[in-house]
Amino acid sequence: MKMPRLSKSILFDQFIWMMISGFVAGLVFPFFIALLGIPAEKVMTPLFFGASILAGLGMGLLNFGLVHFVTRPTLQELGEKMDKVRRRLDEQMVADASSKMDACLNENDCIVHIASRDELGQVASSFNQLVQTLREAFEIQHSYHRFSDAVNSTLELKALGEKVMDILIDFRVGHAMAILVLDKEYDALKPVYAQGIEAAERLAHNDRVLRAYEKGDSLSLELPLDVEVDAVLAKVTPRFVDILPIEFKGMRMGVLVLARLQPLDKKVQMILALMQKGLGLAVRNALTHEEIQRIAVLDGLTGIYNRRFGMQRLHEEFVRAQRQETPIGLIMVDIDHFKSINDTYGHQVGDRAIKLVVKLAKSVLREGDILVRYGGEEFMIVLPGAAMEDAIAIAERLRHQVAEAQLQHGDQVIKLTISLGVAAYPELDVNNENELIALADEALYAAKESGRNRVVDARLLNTKVKAG
Repeated sequence: MKMPRLSKSILFDQFIWMMISGFVAGLVFPFFIALLGIPAEKVMTPLFFGASILAGLGMGLLNFGLVHFVTRPTLQELGEKMDKVRRRLDEQMVADASSKMDACLNENDCIVHIASRDELGQVASSFNQLVQTLREAFEIQHSYHRFSDAVNSTLELKALGEKVMDILIDFRVGHAMAILVLDKEYDALKPVYAQGIEAAERLAHNDRVLRAYEKGDSLSLELPLDVEVDAVLAKVTPRFVDILPIEFKGMRMGVLVLARLQPLDKKVQMILALMQKGLGLAVRNALTHEEIQRIAVLDGLTGIYNRRFGMQRLHEEFVRAQRQETPIGLIMVDIDHFKSINDTYGHQVGDRAIKLVVKLAKSVLREGDILVRYGGEEFMIVLPGAAMEDAIAIAERLRHQVAEAQLQHGDQVIKLTISLGVAAYPELDVNNENELIALADEALYAAKESGRNRVVDARLLNTKVKAG
């Protein structure tokens, strides 16, 4: 039964109804007494009626006092806590979403402490659960923003992996991790970052990892305590392994492999799901940046360094050679009669000739040597640590390789030759890399003028040679 409302205040309504009930009780009390056998002339008097009504009103007032001092403080506490939560939420909404959460949503000062099993206790319990849910929601939001800020602060895949691992450890999501992305050149997964996982490159061939990548399905594996995953996860003995595809707008780019010791609770699972989405965008940005960087430094036809970046690398190596007093060799290479090849067979065959020379040069050069496409059919080779005799030997090997190679065009075999000019520091008296290039260029010109298909030592020109 729901009593009719008499005012806009429930407690004031309760006071009115208590006073009305006290008045009615006082009014009928004399009749009740008379029914019990008390002489009517003693109870049916104005004085007795007045005393009875005053007593009823007094009981009504007393009951309301009990409500005021017993129930009302609890309701006031509940109202104050609700208002505090509301104000904290308002403040949080206008604050930086990545800033630290308000203490009210982290501590117990917004919790209502009511030891009651009645409806009032149920209200308090529901309110406390609501605060707990809000706290978890803000923790998830805060975690996601922290993750987003971290991964979006770098465009390098290795640095990205380090930041992701630090956050996953903080949230106890994983104790070991590997990020694998698609290598477009080989059309295969390759690890770009791993921590706590030995031989992470083996993950690229794991059937479950490949299935998660190809189908875009997440896999969660629970393992016995005495089991290791293909002897790959050697730094931890995991009980749980997650294999999560890394995607962005439906395009799969790689896989995230996580190993951990304990199961994830519901809140951490939600955090991990959000992180997985954010990681997709971050990896996409990093791969795009990597591709832009690659395009910026590499020649589009041959895949070797372009002239701009090659000149930068030569400058760095020359300065290092001067500082450390070590030799550096330089070879300038030009394909002989290249214009005739283009005019006779077409530009596509000319491109094939350039690619063949690059392939042969890579087979001759040492690790650390720098091959640069300097012009259309001209190349520059930087040889850190190579003295003049070493540089000449490398140039001769390359010349022989090209002269012995054959470029097939239909039924025809096209013979290629190259001319090379060699210069080296400190044998030649140069002050910077530009002077070294000028001498190697002069030697290359001399090689072409003297019949082509030969190597010319810049020391044989009219140049200054440092005394030994």
